[in-house]
Amino acid sequence: GSDIANFKHITILSLANCGLEGLPDEIGDLVLLDTMFIDYNCLKQLPDTFGNLLKLAGFSVRNNQLESLPKTFLQLENLTIFWAGNNRFMTFPEVLCHLPKLERTSFSDNRLRTVTQNIARR
Repeated sequence: GSDIANFKHITILSLANCGLEGLPDEIGDLVLLDTMFIDYNCLKQLPDTFGNLLKLAGFSVRNNQLESLPKTFLQLENLTIFWAGNNRFMTFPEVLCHLPKLERTSFSDNRLRTVTQNIARR
């Protein structure tokens, strides 16, 4: 089992440079989390439960191996800052175009080949 339930009251979490290859589904139990840094790991995907982090406003996942975001990312309506540089994204995640409060994002040093036309509709 995961001990994440013991941290359900935290609002800021940094797991940067920990050699993580994945996050447990229980990460979605940290419903008070508003800021999260998981830079410099080996993450290839985020769990679907990430969408439970409804208070998340700032999220940095730079320098990982992500190619996509879970569809549940659409539920992160309070996300204002999302840093995803140096991953493996080949297309700009459409889901980000539907986040009403998103103000800043970076996809520097990815493998982007296309950017959705919906990016201008925000």
